[in-house]
Formats: sequence, structure tokens, C-alpha cells
Amino acid sequence: MNLDSTLEELKLFNYQADITEPVQSVIKKFKNNSDLPGVILLQNGQFFGIISQKSFWQYMSLPYSIEISSRRSIRYVYDYLKIENLILPKTTTIIEGVKKALERPAKILEEPIVVKTAPQEYRLLDLHQLLISQAKIHEIANLLITNLYKDMEKANQKLKILSSSDGLTQLANRRVFDEYLQTEWKKADREGDNHIALIIGELDFFKPYNEIYGHLAGDDALRRIAKVIKKALKDVNCLIARYGGDDFAIILPNKDKIDAACLAEKIRKKVLSLQIPNSGSQISAHLTMSFGITSAIPSQDNSTPDMLLIGADRALTQAKRAGRNRKVVWNNSYLQTIMKIS
Repeated sequence: MNLDSTLEELKLFNYQADITEPVQSVIKKFKNNSDLPGVILLQNGQFFGIISQKSFWQYMSLPYSIEISSRRSIRYVYDYLKIENLILPKTTTIIEGVKKALERPAKILEEPIVVKTAPQEYRLLDLHQLLISQAKIHEIANLLITNLYKDMEKANQKLKILSSSDGLTQLANRRVFDEYLQTEWKKADREGDNHIALIIGELDFFKPYNEIYGHLAGDDALRRIAKVIKKALKDVNCLIARYGGDDFAIILPNKDKIDAACLAEKIRKKVLSLQIPNSGSQISAHLTMSFGITSAIPSQDNSTPDMLLIGADRALTQAKRAGRNRKVVWNNSYLQTIMKIS
């Protein structure tokens, strides 16, 4: 059974009698089959009407009804009861069948439904069975809806990941970086004396690298660098983002510039250990990386997240001017401490 199941798929009862048949034979048939919802009446082979078992017995329970009616034809009882018939094609869906059945007047709601299975062929369908079938279909529908929501949730999660990460390196993208910086800055500001540090790293002579080895090799190098940074900071509470083409940025809540400098040095050494050839470099035979570092105490330094970014960017500029493959820490007093790597 599925959402498109039709009346034909249900249990349909077949009991047909000519309107001239004695009531006594109908009594016998109903007594022998308590599940039979009624009898279909025919006249000269054509559909004439139905008598439901429920209405039939209610009529027979009237005083003297059995004595009087049992010797007459079933048409005598039908003319007394004369219930409005609902005739539906066998191709009618169960849901549509229930809808039409429940649209009937209240006094005949429990009367069976006539299903036309073929020209001049009719069967009876018990409403109780129809409602049970509808309930099963609703279960299927609810399951489908539940699964649909689960699929949508998975798709939304996937979309969220895709929209929040850089497609090449799988690191956080610039939008997530900006949001995280604002959030952590406000948090540090509320909590008082907490530092927040920022590292901006740039690959040295990466433009010549791309020109010499090609952009596919450049993309592969960026992916390898991203993995190295993640591995170096796997136990550190931070956000690593691809900040630009060959720039990476790391936000470090609760870290000062000394902590950040140590982590930048760790990353610098790991990048160098990859031994990625770079014949376009003017300082090394291999791909290297330079870093600008700064930190602040948001509640004390009277600074802003933008000033943190400016400080790290200026420190990175100083690192490149000083020869690259090194880190520079930008002091809040605008004094630069250049740490040359030997």
C-alpha cells in the first residue's frame, strides 16, 4: 500500500441479489457472514441499490418485522430503507474515497460504499476498512515527510558547510572569519581581561610558483598548506580561515601575542618541512611562509577588530620587507619586533 493506492487494492465484498429474492434468504446470508457489509440489489442484471447489514438488522428488530418481512421480497425492505448510494470507480484513490465517504449526510456515514469494478459489476467496501487503510497511508505519508525533513536537514547542513568553507582548502571562508572575529571580540570584551590574538600568514613568492608550476600545482600546494596548519593547531582553540588567494588567517581567543608567535613559528617550520620546490623563490629552494601577528585585550586597549586586522597586516608587510620566511609581532605601541629566522 502506498500514497496512490486505490479502492481496487482493498478487500471488496461480493454479495448480489435480485430485488425479487425473499428476505429470508438474505437473513440466512447475513447470519452466515457477519463481515458482509450489505447486499447489492439488481433488477434485470442492472444495479438497483444496496441494503447495508446494519440498516437491515435495525429494520428487522422493529416489532413484527421478521414475521412480516421475511415472506416478502428484499425490494419491500429496500423501499422502506432506501439509503442514498455512493458509487465510486475502482481506480479512486483511498484518500479520495475516504473524503467522498465522509462528505455524506451523518445518518448514512457508516453505510458501505459501492465500488464499480467493471461495467455492470459492483462490490461493497466497508467504511471501517477504508478508514483503517487511510490511517496506514497517513503513517506512510508521515514517514515520508519525516524522511524528507531529515534529507532536507542533511542538505541544509551540507549547504551550510559549503557556504561556510573555502571550496579548495575546506577551511573557513572569509565570511565565517569576519563573523567569528566579531563574536570572539565581543565575548572577550564582556569577560574582562581576555586576550585575542590574530595571525595572518602568506606564502612567499607564490605568484611565481603558479607561473612556473601551473595553477593545478598551486591549488595542490594550498591544500597541503591548509592540512599542515590544521595539524599544527589541532589541539588549539582557534579558527583557521583562508583569508585570500595565498593568505591564511588564524583567530586565537584567550591567546596573547607570545602564544601566537610560538604557534606561527610552529606552522612556519612545518610548511618548510614539506619541501615543496619553488624555483621562483628569491630566498629559498622551497615554498616558505611569512607571518604577521598581533593581539589585544578588547576591554582595555580601546581598539576594534579592524585595528587587530590592520596590526596583523602591517606586521606581515614588515615580515616580507625584512626578508620573508619569518614572523613579525606588531606591538600596540606601533613598535615592530622583527624575529629573523636563522
